[in-house]
Amino acid sequence: MNRVLIVEDNESLSKIIKMLLQKEKIDAVTCNCIKDAFYLIDTDDFDLVITDLRLPDGDGYKLFEKIKESLRDIPLIIMTAYGNISDAVNALKKGVYDYISKPFDNDDFVLAVKRALSFSAMKKENENLKIISEETIRPEIIGSSEAIKNLMQKLNLVSPTDAPVLIMGESGVGKELVAKYIHIKSLRKHKPFISVNCSAIPENLFESEFFGFKKGAFTGADTDKKGKLEEADGGTIFLDEIGDIPLSIQPKILRFLQEGEIEKVGDTKPKKIFTRVIAATNRDLKKMVEKGYVLSKIKG
Repeated sequence: MNRVLIVEDNESLSKIIKMLLQKEKIDAVTCNCIKDAFYLIDTDDFDLVITDLRLPDGDGYKLFEKIKESLRDIPLIIMTAYGNISDAVNALKKGVYDYISKPFDNDDFVLAVKRALSFSAMKKENENLKIISEETIRPEIIGSSEAIKNLMQKLNLVSPTDAPVLIMGESGVGKELVAKYIHIKSLRKHKPFISVNCSAIPENLFESEFFGFKKGAFTGADTDKKGKLEEADGGTIFLDEIGDIPLSIQPKILRFLQEGEIEKVGDTKPKKIFTRVIAATNRDLKKMVEKGYVLSKIKG
């Protein structure tokens, strides 16, 4: 049975929606605020979320960000009595599945829900096919020694988490291979994996390469450009030779690691992104911290 979360502070309307869905043999769970919806999304499995745009503790777009942050492909339908064509277009551009104006026709509403559930089922079927395909692929890290077994055990423990990872080792030992393995075995596996050689980027280009820039930020900035961190949004960025990141840029990197926010060159508004960082180095970061080349909080 399909399971739907309804987030609506109008109790009468919430009951009507639940009744409509139950008639179609769709299981419906209701709540009346963003806070409760966050908890339910974290602790339960839903095929669809239907939310009012205006709620007592925020707007429905917060739920969209929550779903995105959780890396789950749950379609979201937004309902509102205050909408217009422009609002609907903006919502769909953001990735919201559908936008319904109140009051709505019951048959049209049920049809929209069924379309969204069909879309959700298709996404899950594709995900299952990808999992089956991946299970037939032999892992690229091969070996039977105790060292390899210990490495694989650690990788399989850390891969499903969102924790940043630091890989240390000499050049040529396969640090990027390890980073790709962690990405493939994580919930981010169908999102981008961006590899960056930090030692190959000139110091004066680091900020714009990592964080992007706004149009007009400097001569030649004719359009907005995403940085590497934003290109990997939802996925993983691999920072090879992290010890070569200039000291002047490290506070912005630290802010991203701590708060998940970036600020483009020429912009004043921080943007939340959900990129996992895997870093690697063949250098002794402890000594670099002592010499003042690396911030201690970057080293961890």
